[in-house]
Amino acid sequence: YKIMRNIGNSFVRLGQFQDAIQSYEAIMDQCPDAQTGFNLIVCYYALGDKEKMKKGFLQLLNVPEHFDGEEEEEEEDEEVTAEKKEGGFLMPDELKKERKQRKKRLNSYVYMAAKLIAPVIDKEVALGYEWVIEHLKAPRKNHSPRSGVGVRSGFPQTSMEMEIAKGIAFLKRRQIQEAIEVFKSFEKKDAGLLDQAATNLSFLYFLESIGGSGDFKNAEKYAELAVRADRYNAKALVNKANCLFVRCEFDQGKELYLEAIGVEADCVEAIYNLGLVNKRLNNLHDALQAFKKLHRIIPKDPQVIYQIANLHEQIGDNHESTKWFKILHGVVPSDPKVLARLGTLYAKENDETAAFHNFSDSYNIYPANMEVISWLGVWYVKSELYEDAIQFFERAAEIEPHEVKWQLMVASCYRRMRNRAKARALYEKIHKQDPDNVECLRYLCAILKETNDREYEEYQKLLNKAEKNQASKDNRYMKSDLREDMSDNSAQQASMMAHAAAAAAAAAAASANPKMSAETPASSPQNTNRMHHDDMQMGKQPEIYQPNLSPKSIQTLNSGKARTDEWGDDELGDDLL
Repeated sequence: YKIMRNIGNSFVRLGQFQDAIQSYEAIMDQCPDAQTGFNLIVCYYALGDKEKMKKGFLQLLNVPEHFDGEEEEEEEDEEVTAEKKEGGFLMPDELKKERKQRKKRLNSYVYMAAKLIAPVIDKEVALGYEWVIEHLKAPRKNHSPRSGVGVRSGFPQTSMEMEIAKGIAFLKRRQIQEAIEVFKSFEKKDAGLLDQAATNLSFLYFLESIGGSGDFKNAEKYAELAVRADRYNAKALVNKANCLFVRCEFDQGKELYLEAIGVEADCVEAIYNLGLVNKRLNNLHDALQAFKKLHRIIPKDPQVIYQIANLHEQIGDNHESTKWFKILHGVVPSDPKVLARLGTLYAKENDETAAFHNFSDSYNIYPANMEVISWLGVWYVKSELYEDAIQFFERAAEIEPHEVKWQLMVASCYRRMRNRAKARALYEKIHKQDPDNVECLRYLCAILKETNDREYEEYQKLLNKAEKNQASKDNRYMKSDLREDMSDNSAQQASMMAHAAAAAAAAAAASANPKMSAETPASSPQNTNRMHHDDMQMGKQPEIYQPNLSPKSIQTLNSGKARTDEWGDDELGDDLL
């Protein structure tokens, strides 16, 4: 039958599944075995024949286990094995070892076949899994060398594993409630797979709590249950550590991540989250080491590469950061945020050509990033290419129509091009939208004065009025800030006086009772203030880290020219208008 099986395997390689099925069916009729039964189901699956998939699965379940005798045979084998000793060591029982391997192989084939056909044998996925689980639990025929044909139990362990697979199938189809019901049912069953069910439940509740619609306490509850059920379950340890991470207990979370890595050295979730928790603890070099280790395991993962590049930038190594962002650009060549980060790094190194190239590519892919638009607009202004700059500032005005500064930028470009007519028209339009804008009135008055326009005096009066209003507003803000500072100072003085009074009372008591003076230290105002400050820092609620590929604030180019106008060199503020 091995020759016939090899012939069937050859037909499968050639894609001739019907001929392969004939070879496999002939074997299953004469001398059935687990491997041939599984191959037959795969062929039925390739042809999409649901009824024959069911038939083949039932044949696989009834494959005779010539290696599995009755309980008395097992007990006899154990007694014989116990008697085989030499020098205090048990002699290896090769027959028993072979039987265990065959049984393990059969269970493996049954589990793989069940996972293969369960989602496709019925229109509803749940019904397909229920059919498979029902037949896995059902008793089946047994061909024992001693007792002949009998009845034996099904595959209880495999049926429980299929229950887990059923819950995961619901998860993949975003049927969350059905998945939760499946996993919760394991609380009342045997604890054999309880850790897996609890791990999945903890993961579900954790995701829902992060999204704002779940119960975080249930995530913690099932994470603790999974760890208690199996301390060597790396995924369970990661779930529990994630709960501690959200509660800002970073040190305890770090210990659990390390424990999970000790259990499973290539657990990517534990290594990635270990890097994140080290970042939160400001251990940047340890975080970098974790992400580089993970990069060796999954070298093409963009999130890992981003973390390495970002950490190098935080450490201050812009050269290495640029190198890793280039690697990331090779993995995700159409990501505009990666290109913007590269442009930012080149701008820091004063490489204007490379910065302009990357910012331009970023803009071509995603022309709505305001930081990229403003950088390119300022770059064109510094290069005295005002017509090109106008395109970017007009684009910015379309994205942020209520932001007046972009229209002022466009008007300023027209003014530099000596196109006073368009500049005046745009300034007048801005004045109608924002009558109290001092910058607009100032430049409008300058244009009218240059052209000797009769409306100059009228707009000059409006400018003077707007400047007075602005000055009065600034004075009010200054007085308000001054009152707040004075109230803070008076409160601080009162606190210091209270501490001084307490210190004097303590000193008087100490002089009356020398023993108390030796055992009770006096608290000074400086120590008290430091303690309060530390409490404020400890009680501060840190925001949860989320990997983000968005660029930081983009700096403008540092031009080597002398500053001859109001365009700034460092950032895009109101003084550039």
